[in-house]
Amino acid sequence: MLTMKKVNTAKAQKWDGYFSEFGDPNDKITAIVGINMLDDGLRELLGEPKGKRTRFGTRVNLVYQQGLIDEKLKHDLLLLAEIRNTLAHTLEASSFDYPEIAIKCSQLRFGPSTTPTGSTARVCFMSAVGLIRYALTIKRELSKPSQKTKPRISKVSMQSTLKQAS
Repeated sequence: MLTMKKVNTAKAQKWDGYFSEFGDPNDKITAIVGINMLDDGLRELLGEPKGKRTRFGTRVNLVYQQGLIDEKLKHDLLLLAEIRNTLAHTLEASSFDYPEIAIKCSQLRFGPSTTPTGSTARVCFMSAVGLIRYALTIKRELSKPSQKTKPRISKVSMQSTLKQAS
């Protein structure tokens, strides 16, 4: 018999807000919201309280040092942050088509490899954010102690995590 999990209304509203802004036609907004989504995922994986002020790159390095993400995922998280920073802090960079940003989007390991050939830099960025956020959620769920045996999974590769999810 299937049972439904009780939905956390506040969390559902937060995600509704993320997705409505993440799909915004303004690329600067999409980049900022995308990194915020990933930052929340890193904070949850680390078990950090909401108010704690930690830089995004520091969180990425912490989860990497704890063996919770692999080098490929670390690379993309830091590259996504660079893309966000360029869009947010460079006046001329108003879209993902800005040459420096388009090049970085093509260097993502999770975005371009999962999108159709010829996809825009925006699609690559959004795909990478979505896949990585999903992977962080899976890793958090897998690292929770089981109610029966309570094992803690300390290191799971990105590839095996994605295979388990499919």
